[in-house]
Amino acid sequence: MAAGDLPRAVTAARRAWDDPLSGLYMRASKSVVPLALSGRFDEALAYASAMWDGWLRAGRPTARWMAPAVHGAALVHGLRGGDEGARLHREWRDRSRAMAEPWDPRGIAAGFAAFAEARIALHPGAADPALTVDLTATPPWGEATHQFYDAYSWAVAAETAVAAGLPDAHEHLAAASAAGAENAWAAACLARAAGRLHGDRDALRESLAGWERIDAAFERACTLALLPDRAAEGHAELAALGCRPPADLERTAR
Repeated sequence: MAAGDLPRAVTAARRAWDDPLSGLYMRASKSVVPLALSGRFDEALAYASAMWDGWLRAGRPTARWMAPAVHGAALVHGLRGGDEGARLHREWRDRSRAMAEPWDPRGIAAGFAAFAEARIALHPGAADPALTVDLTATPPWGEATHQFYDAYSWAVAAETAVAAGLPDAHEHLAAASAAGAENAWAAACLARAAGRLHGDRDALRESLAGWERIDAAFERACTLALLPDRAAEGHAELAALGCRPPADLERTAR
C-alpha cells in the first residue's frame, strides 16, 4: 500500500484472508483499503461488514490499527454520494475516529483520514484546500518520516489545489512530486492534476495509463471523464460503480 501497488496489495490481503491463525476481523480488515482504492467497491464493503461484525463478536478489543480499514468503508460510501452515501460515510468515519482514540495527528489513522476526506470532497467538486495537507507549510517530502498513506494525501492535496484554482497550484504539484516518485497511485494522481492545470491531454493520458497499471477502476473512470472524446465512457464506468460523474471539470484538457 505504501508504494501504491494495488494489485500486489490485493494479493497480499487475500493471503491474509486465508490465514487460519488470525481472527475474522483481522483477516477481513486487510482487504478493505486495497479493494476500495482499486474501485472494487462492493467487495470492499463486504469485507468491511465482515470486519466490523467480527470485531463486535470478539468483544470490541482495542484495535487502533484497524481505523484506516474502517475509514476505507467511509471512503467508498462518500465517493458514491447521495443522501444514503453521505449518511453511511458519516457513520463509518465516526466509527474510525472512535476506534483511533486517543487521536494522534501524526498517526496512521490521521494519515488515511487526511487522504480519504479530501478525496471525497474533490469528487463532487467541493475542492477544499482546508481539508488537505498544507504542502506550502510542510517540510519537503525527503526531510520527514511518513506514514503509509502520506503519499496519497499529498497527491490529493496537489490536485485539490488545482481544482480549487489556487494561484500557487503549480507549487503544490512540485512539492508533491517526490511522493509520486515513491508511490504509483500518487504518480497517476499528480499526472491528472498536471493535466487539469495545464490543459494537457497527454498528461491526462499518462494518468490514465498509470491507473490502468495498478487496476484503479474508479480513478481511471474519473480520468476518462476529463477527456472530451472519452467522457461518456468514464461516466458509464462511474455509474456502474454506483458513483456520479465528477462535478467540477472546469480544468478539463481541451
